[in-house]
Amino acid sequence: MVSTSFHRVIAFAQFEFSRFLFSKRGLVAIISYLAIWALILTNVVAKGAAFFKNPQFERFITQILGEVGLENLSSWPVPELIVFWLVAVLTFPFFAMFSSADQLCGDKARGTIRFLLLRAKREDLLLGRFLGQVLVVSSFILLALIASNILIVWNDSTQLAAALNLSSSIFIDLVFVVLPMIAFMLLLNVYSTSSKQAIVHCLLLLTLGSIIIGLLAEYVWQGLELLSYLLPNANLFNTLSLSASKAEQYLLPVAQTVAYGALTFTLFKKQGV
Repeated sequence: MVSTSFHRVIAFAQFEFSRFLFSKRGLVAIISYLAIWALILTNVVAKGAAFFKNPQFERFITQILGEVGLENLSSWPVPELIVFWLVAVLTFPFFAMFSSADQLCGDKARGTIRFLLLRAKREDLLLGRFLGQVLVVSSFILLALIASNILIVWNDSTQLAAALNLSSSIFIDLVFVVLPMIAFMLLLNVYSTSSKQAIVHCLLLLTLGSIIIGLLAEYVWQGLELLSYLLPNANLFNTLSLSASKAEQYLLPVAQTVAYGALTFTLFKKQGV
């Protein structure tokens, strides 16, 4: 029984991965992704790294990083990856949001979800779709890092070893950054009727939720600030500045992902599909 469920989860994950890559929506996303990251690498990463390497600006840039709480990044030996990190932490959660916006909506609209649930358990379907999206987003993170390392070697081949070492930890950190967002979108898919609706609901919850929690913490009780951990972007700035503890950096995203997953399964199980 366990082996059968495992194979079903893997099958759903593989299908989710291939469905995204070879569908019209996936092809548009891939082309857009490549175009956007080509611009980011050539106009942001490359030019931003040039400021770090310029002795006239090096001290000024270090002071700026300290002023905004990013002083931990100044110790990184590869300037290109500093700029890459700043861009990636802020953009990949939103890429994950768009990528994973249709984990269940399309199947519910077409009625194929009933066909799938006749042959698999609900938890197998949910876990398979989630893992498939993790694989999709991780692949795009890896592609961006490979392109960045090519740019680094093009500029200075002596930095290859340091870049590869730093890139491995960046990849792991970014995967943990996007996990809660993918799980959160799966939760929104339970009741959303379309991927567009799921995206709109996500953006509203992230923006309005952050504003409301901030106002409650300021004017009602400061302890209510803990409610921010209900949102998938709760620890984003601490991760960006590398000021988060290991528990916050790794355990918090895992805890959020598990909590979203448990709530998703509970609500999905009650749905009459």
